[in-house]
Amino acid sequence: MHGLNSLFMIICHVITDLGYGGAEKLLINLANIQAKNNQVHIVYFKGIAELQHTLNNSIKLHHVNLDIYCAKNVRKLLVELLPDIVHTHLGHADVIGMWACRGLKAKCFCTMHNIWFKWDWRDSLIFGIYFILFKTIAKNCKVISISKAVAEHVEKVLKVSKHNSKMVYNAIPNTLNEYNKAMLRKEFNISDDSFCILFVGRLEIQKSVETLLYSVAELRSKINNIQVIIVGDGNLKLTLQELSKKLNIDNIVLFSGSILDVEKYYAMADVFVLPSVFEGFGIVILEAFKASLSVVSTNIEGPKELIEDGYNGFLFEPKDHHKLSDYLWRLYESSDERIRIGTNGYNSYKNNYNIKGYAEKIEALYTE
Repeated sequence: MHGLNSLFMIICHVITDLGYGGAEKLLINLANIQAKNNQVHIVYFKGIAELQHTLNNSIKLHHVNLDIYCAKNVRKLLVELLPDIVHTHLGHADVIGMWACRGLKAKCFCTMHNIWFKWDWRDSLIFGIYFILFKTIAKNCKVISISKAVAEHVEKVLKVSKHNSKMVYNAIPNTLNEYNKAMLRKEFNISDDSFCILFVGRLEIQKSVETLLYSVAELRSKINNIQVIIVGDGNLKLTLQELSKKLNIDNIVLFSGSILDVEKYYAMADVFVLPSVFEGFGIVILEAFKASLSVVSTNIEGPKELIEDGYNGFLFEPKDHHKLSDYLWRLYESSDERIRIGTNGYNSYKNNYNIKGYAEKIEALYTE
């Protein structure tokens, strides 16, 4: 026997893929905590489960191909598992998961991780599908937004009632490996005196990495020891590599690809930059806070809820590479400023964004 009135639940998460994204990392961290007292399943559709080895051994992983039979196969799996909770994450998984669990006794939850996806007509189509689902078969689904900005979008654009709309900020684990910065820089062939700027994320239009490259090109004549590390992969990787060559900065820009042990990169950097044009939250900001890094981010949806300008980071308007250059120069000039901003960022993370507190809030929503 199982049910929501007992301590034990069967929880089934549905997600589009298990790559190196913020939503995927959040799910892994949440599922690992939930698996201590519950039976947890994760269903994913696309690609290789790159994060599989970080999962608790008790978690059951199910791959369902993203094809015309996907919803039917997910439905069949849910009927077999009889979960108490079905919790979906990201576009494909939200739509397919909500459709697949229609009429079942399971409680349905959907974590909304972002506001925009493609920033074009496809967004209107996606939002239209969400709107219809939330008004029909998923009208009882609880929508968990990762920031106030996303919650506002859910309620005003998708017309989800305040009763079904919940807001829980993202979080990350509090474990922190101790790294020797000098040894790491030696390992990655980066000089001790380099001013090292880090970006972590998908190389897609949303992240606007070209803004960082233009800023670095502008600074190169002023900072002769500047170094940029770009961690991540995506459709724009070759385009960005070509741009770095065109700007004559390819010898100081390192494209590292997708990396699992990304903490090493935070540990050897001086500043973290997130130049996105839209961002529902920005979990990489928390990772930078955790590493006591100075953070410079665009003044957009999620990040501006995390960063108090001038206190635990700096904010600039999207695409404004001149202002980004000003902040990077300011942080280069003053190590005291970098330490102050980094320390305040760490305190922000420690006091507000711990994964255990996040998991407790999610469990409270499951059982309310």
